[in-house]
Amino acid sequence: MEDKRNIQIAENKFPLIEGEEQQIFLRTTYINYLNFSEGLAAQFFTGRNIEVQRNILRENFGLTDEDINSWESRATRYQMTSESFAFFLHTA
Repeated sequence: MEDKRNIQIAENKFPLIEGEEQQIFLRTTYINYLNFSEGLAAQFFTGRNIEVQRNILRENFGLTDEDINSWESRATRYQMTSESFAFFLHTA
């Protein structure tokens, strides 16, 4: 039988921090997000492992191989792979 739990989700709640602590929290969150994004971008624009790129697009953006391949003609105009172009479109 499924384990059902009642988990209360706090909606529209910001962590209960104020002043300088809030600035530190926001700065840290922003930096971590940038580092994550730069890591993904580096993989797409310098890496050549197409399967890894396709897996990232499938898992993070819900794209299928058909969706990714549909951008191929446009991607070649910009001298990009269809994976890089799809990633660019979904993050820009």
